[in-house]
Amino acid sequence: MKLTDHVNLICTLIEEAFDKQLLSLGIGVNKELKLDEISKDLHVVRRSKKIGIYFLNFVHH
Repeated sequence: MKLTDHVNLICTLIEEAFDKQLLSLGIGVNKELKLDEISKDLHVVRRSKKIGIYFLNFVHH
C-alpha cells in the first residue's frame, strides 16, 4: 500500500467514527432527529457537538 492509500484509509476511518458518534446523537448526514426524540442525558452533549461541528465547518471552509 502506498502512503496515500494509508492516509485515505485513516481519513475514512476517522470520518466513519465521527458519523457513528453523531448518529448516536440523532445527527445524520441528511436528517436530524428532534431533540425530544433522543434521551435527555444526551441533550447537553448534542448541543456541544453541534457547536463543535459549526466551528469545524467554519474553519474548514
